[in-house]
Amino acid sequence: MKKILLFAALLTMGLAAKAECSDGPYGLQINGSKVVEAPKFGDPDSEGRVQYKAACVELSAGDKIKLINTSCDATWMIDIDPYGEYQKFDGGKDAGELTCKTAGKYDFYIKLSMEKGDVLYIGPGECGGQGGGQGGGQGGGSVEGNPRYYYKMYTKADETWHEPSEETIFDHGVAELIADYGEAYVFVLFQVDGQGGVQYRTETFMDESNRQVKLVLEGPSDWRLPADATNLYLYDNGDGTLTLSIDELPGKKLADPQPASGGGQQSSAVENTTVSTKVVKTIVNGQVVIIKDGVRYNLLGAQVQ
Repeated sequence: MKKILLFAALLTMGLAAKAECSDGPYGLQINGSKVVEAPKFGDPDSEGRVQYKAACVELSAGDKIKLINTSCDATWMIDIDPYGEYQKFDGGKDAGELTCKTAGKYDFYIKLSMEKGDVLYIGPGECGGQGGGQGGGQGGGSVEGNPRYYYKMYTKADETWHEPSEETIFDHGVAELIADYGEAYVFVLFQVDGQGGVQYRTETFMDESNRQVKLVLEGPSDWRLPADATNLYLYDNGDGTLTLSIDELPGKKLADPQPASGGGQQSSAVENTTVSTKVVKTIVNGQVVIIKDGVRYNLLGAQVQ
């Protein structure tokens, strides 16, 4: 981790004092004054970078953003990961700051490593609506509704993130891609009636040479889809992770968070008769739990005690 030296204000006798920064806390400085904390986030990424996340940062066009080490008020900027929402910002390492071009809410992942180099990934702000905690809806409270998986798609042609909708829903682990998407990127979002949710993303950026990709909770990156993709298949790995593929994978279990009576998949007819069933998503012992008819299930639909 880099040690950053900051020159303090000049003393009245014309002497300059130096203060050595410690390793964090880190955050974002906005417009030279406002500071948004970026607490340590998860494990190091696949390249070994230590990650810090400033979640759901609301910005206006023209806002100036720098990284800050609040132990000594040192500010700087690092290389920007050329994926996610990077095109909505000008500037970068050479400019010493970023300038927001498009107002919105963003997640900033500060990824630091002396060996691999530092990088800043900017993603869409998954703010949820349940207290703003990490995980886009995991931060306390509960959400009632029908839990489903959706995918979010970024299409380069119109530089737009297409929000989860009935077009992007996984039906028992399978989803059709929006037609004529061209160059596009996706990640998967677990939602409850479209309110809040938990996002699954790749641990590191995956390009179109990959036919499948492992997803983890709150990963920082997206998957550039292969050109021949028409469907997405979502599989439960049984360890809290998912596999997203454009090909069917025989022998793997398709993921469907909807708890099914008797352990089997529900038909659409059965689903239509149970829409009024009360389903609650809440936090129990730090874990996201779905409660349906008094029975607890994890995010992948498996019953828990």
